[in-house]
Amino acid sequence: MSRKHLSTAILYRLRKLLDVDNGLVLAEGKLSFNPTAVWLDTWAFESALDADPPRVNAGLSLYRGHFLSLESAMTWALPLRDRLQAKLARCVLAEGQRREERGDFAAARALYERALELNNLAEAIYRRLMVCQRELGDPAGALTTYRRCRELLSIVLNRKPAAETEALRASLN
Repeated sequence: MSRKHLSTAILYRLRKLLDVDNGLVLAEGKLSFNPTAVWLDTWAFESALDADPPRVNAGLSLYRGHFLSLESAMTWALPLRDRLQAKLARCVLAEGQRREERGDFAAARALYERALELNNLAEAIYRRLMVCQRELGDPAGALTTYRRCRELLSIVLNRKPAAETEALRASLN
């Protein structure tokens, strides 16, 4: 079977599996999904966070965990996984800062807690959560948050918290 015939057969099978008319587009030798025919959570997620202003709650609702996290051997997915994680962290931190600047530490705290449920290794978000807890009169909660951060960083990444995190912890005593 020729290479072209094989490619055509594979494309035909993929289109049948997808079962969406015009769901796949082959252009210039590249296969992609047709955004007018299919909906992808990654596209919706990025659209929510790229909006002006970013729709952080919508982004958090769409984020179901790290992109293809169960497929760890797929190294081609890592750049997208990292980009989506970083985008979420940046948007959560920016929105949290806006809430903190308004003095709404309870809303910022809830946002940070929700984000950490989705990415429990985001050290910068732990720091902001600790600040909110301190500002809300809960230094014991801030210390508990610090310990959780320290333990997860140690167990999962084999590293210690950053100097900023340690300085914040020291300010809680």
